Amino acid sequence: MSKEKQKSEAIKRLKKMDLKSVILESFQDNGKLLCSNYGEIKEVPVNILKQIRRWEEQFGGLAFHVIYSELYGFKIYSVLSVSKYPEDWIYENAALDDKWPIAYTINLTEPDFSESGQINIMNNDGILLRMV
Repeated sequence: MSKEKQKSEAIKRLKKMDLKSVILESFQDNGKLLCSNYGEIKEVPVNILKQIRRWEEQFGGLAFHVIYSELYGFKIYSVLSVSKYPEDWIYENAALDDKWPIAYTINLTEPDFSESGQINIMNNDGILLRMV
């Protein structure tokens, strides 16, 4: 799977989510990831970006947005991405439509608890929040 096709799919998802235009433009124009962080849009910290790039290399996914949250005492970065398998996209899009996208979560508090799975999200005026 080419990264260009994944990026095109990621852009479709960003548009569908109706996020702040800076999030879409940043990713669309130069592939830059931004982070929804409790009502603000921030840059992804360098140490987290390194982990995301390592994950992309290992699994072939393409990250397109990050959500920072603190849940149950854990500091978590949830990474939304596009699978390298186009046959998975129909399921990923259905989950996203239901506000339960598949994400890779980086747990800063307990790194061994980092994992992939579904998370619940809410769009709050163009910025995503991870729900409990």
